[in-house]
Amino acid sequence: MRIRIDDHVNLNCLLLIGICFLSASVSAPAQAGEPEMNTRTLKSRKILIADNSDNQEVTKLFIQGKTLMQQGHADAAVPLLEKCTELDPTFLSGLTQLGIALQQVGRTKDCLAAFKKVVELEPNRASYWSNLANAYLVDKNFEEAADAFKHAIEIDPNLSQVHESYGFVLTKLNNDKLAKEHLAQCVKLAPESANAWNLLGAVSVRLKDAQTAKEAYTEYLRLRPKAADAHDISALLKKLEKDVKKQERKEAEGSAEDTAK
Repeated sequence: MRIRIDDHVNLNCLLLIGICFLSASVSAPAQAGEPEMNTRTLKSRKILIADNSDNQEVTKLFIQGKTLMQQGHADAAVPLLEKCTELDPTFLSGLTQLGIALQQVGRTKDCLAAFKKVVELEPNRASYWSNLANAYLVDKNFEEAADAFKHAIEIDPNLSQVHESYGFVLTKLNNDKLAKEHLAQCVKLAPESANAWNLLGAVSVRLKDAQTAKEAYTEYLRLRPKAADAHDISALLKKLEKDVKKQERKEAEGSAEDTAK
């Protein structure tokens, strides 16, 4: 029995994780009594970039747009957020929220442009690179997505969701060896990530690593015992158990031969 990655890895699930990650990376403008806005002067540009804006109209538009998105009205939020970022082109939270809204209404090209501008203004924040990577993932541009995920991990290697998504993208680029490394790191950081265990199992099968595949699928079934593919995975596990025992006998025989010599 051979289970293809496409058969049991839900791309929509990864994208949903990505969208949730995007939303979590956007902070509201600072209110009275909160710390001053985070600003940074770029050496290569004589501009000021900020997570927040001191322009009251920009802040008002941002809050209105974000509220509409929270209510499920991304289409209505887009023009407000576009106006917001026109008034303040260096407002990172506004640009990020605009990118999310554009993604939700299917304007992928414009979404990518927004996220590209964000990482151009602030290239040292992992969440911004992850936002861009997820937008590329929606567009099924796996090479660009992989590059952006790699940037995010270089900045912050402890983001389990990024390791999972990067691992998935690497399988699409036929780099199972590196995919396995990042999926293993994902489940190390987030042991309850059933989707990552499932994908790690599939990659390990393709790499003929029966032991890792067995462990990964066992964890997957523990977390998702009633999954739609549980029956097929259970059948595959029986085969993997036989393969593991066969490999153990082979190694034991080889060890005995070495001792005899």
